[in-house]
Amino acid sequence: MNINYPQNILNFTPFQKLSREIQKAMKGLPVFVCPFCNLMQTNDSYFNHVRCFDCNRDLCSACSVDRAPIIAHGNHYHRIGCSDYQPLYLKVNKLIKKNMIGKNVKDVKKHQSHVNTQQVQKNIKNKETFDDQIFSLNDSDYIIQLH
Repeated sequence: MNINYPQNILNFTPFQKLSREIQKAMKGLPVFVCPFCNLMQTNDSYFNHVRCFDCNRDLCSACSVDRAPIIAHGNHYHRIGCSDYQPLYLKVNKLIKKNMIGKNVKDVKKHQSHVNTQQVQKNIKNKETFDDQIFSLNDSDYIIQLH
């Protein structure tokens, strides 16, 4: 099924309602909507990657994300809940200081010498070694410690 609508109609409220109803009716069927051009199309293969017929973008049909960042950087760019999603794991190294656990990734880059917080100090006191622990980035790009 290939239904392509002009971009100016996409913001028309009755169309938005109809589009949601169509997508709801087709839930569970091998149909997905390209998030870039809004082309509704079928996915008849057993693979989660498809190429949009209209805009030629390579997409994950399970979570409707562009596969370019996934191919370049890894499966953590899939949406959580997608069968292909895998969290990004970081091995602690010199780039991530002990005092940066719980800080925003941007802050890690800006403030590598930031003063330890009480929570971090408590965590470090309870651990004999720090360099062998594994950390991950959560959805908000915060460094979190995996238990």
